[in-house]
Amino acid sequence: PDPEDLIARFYRAYKDDLQMTDINAFVCSHPSAMCEVFEAFEKPLLVYATTRFEMARCFSDANPQGCATNPSRWLRWAQSVAKWGQNRHHFVGANNRYDAEYIRHFTGVISSWIPSHCEKGPSYNPTRKEVLLAMPQGIENALMPLFKQALASAGLLGRITFAHVRRLYPRYTYSDLVQHPAIVVFPYQVSVMSFFEQFRMNIPILAPSPDLVAHWIVQAGVMPQRTWAGTFDQKPMGSPIPPSPSASHPEADPNDDTNVTSVLHWIRMSDYYTFPHVLQWGSAEELVALIANLDLHMESHHMRMHNLDEGRRIRDQWKDVLQTVLTA
Repeated sequence: PDPEDLIARFYRAYKDDLQMTDINAFVCSHPSAMCEVFEAFEKPLLVYATTRFEMARCFSDANPQGCATNPSRWLRWAQSVAKWGQNRHHFVGANNRYDAEYIRHFTGVISSWIPSHCEKGPSYNPTRKEVLLAMPQGIENALMPLFKQALASAGLLGRITFAHVRRLYPRYTYSDLVQHPAIVVFPYQVSVMSFFEQFRMNIPILAPSPDLVAHWIVQAGVMPQRTWAGTFDQKPMGSPIPPSPSASHPEADPNDDTNVTSVLHWIRMSDYYTFPHVLQWGSAEELVALIANLDLHMESHHMRMHNLDEGRRIRDQWKDVLQTVLTA
């Protein structure tokens, strides 16, 4: 169906609904573009992106090539966000810095970065020796021989062992995860809920360096869901809509997987590099040395102290947002 016609029909069907008239605000998150459906109700709109904000505006059964051939819906959505971002009656934000800056790149809106809290209760209490791996199967297959070689060279075979979380625990609990000394990640996305969960449980996290990830994206296509086109098995070579005139780095296209400079610029904004106390490794040897030589209990303590302050800060941020949009 025609999107504009569908939105108009939705409004006509619900404009006199008692529950709708009693609503204070609409929150749109995954996809954030759902707020277009609710604009006609003239209530505060809270746009809170958790992935690239063109989700649901590019790619569909009717448009399998995405926005590459027809970016009109994404462009119209970006224009709506730009308009709402100038109105204190509405809120535009994201749960990660990457998406907050991504929205700003295309709309000019200085969107708020309010991280997900995801406090789960259990906290770091290592009683098992396996260092967990959280990464796609193909990447594990490529890295595991390098990890074993680095362990052998350092004389640490048997002292440090790696185990993929999904093979060790087909269905894990949070209490399972906190029993391990650390988690080595190689993400498929710039922001995932499992990262927030692991971080809030104060489990030491070891992530590949931004430079390593950027080069592997260009050379091997890792982290496919960094771009919305990549989520649909395409290798993007540029954005189909232009950056905002006020974009701070218009030359750094976030949707060009062929340009390592642009990829590195954007990768540095992902959760693994904007959260404190996430350990970085640039080689298998460096990873093994970090695990062997660092006081992981102290690293966990630093994370715990940060998380205590972060919980209060996030709650205060949301209080300010709600007070602003509901009293504007």
